[in-house]
Amino acid sequence: MIRHIVVWNFNADIDDKSEVIEKFKADLNNLKKYLDGIIELNVYVKKLGSCDRDIVLSSLFKDEQSLNIYMTHPKHVEIIDFTLKNFTDRLVFDYIEN
Repeated sequence: MIRHIVVWNFNADIDDKSEVIEKFKADLNNLKKYLDGIIELNVYVKKLGSCDRDIVLSSLFKDEQSLNIYMTHPKHVEIIDFTLKNFTDRLVFDYIEN
């Protein structure tokens, strides 16, 4: 299995962060309808002052091929466009999970 972790900060001009997060979560969960290689998708929002980022996406995929299909899927590309408008400071870390 492949763990895919992405972290961001909100863009400075975002007024309603809760609305952005709800849409982000809904759009990600909708991907499960299209991609059977997704095992889980979880979004976490900053609750502690010790965090360097505002949002974390932690997702788990069946295998590397499933991750690659997800990365190029048109519905995922739509989400990328959304994140580019609302988030900044993106970092990604992928690893093999046993």
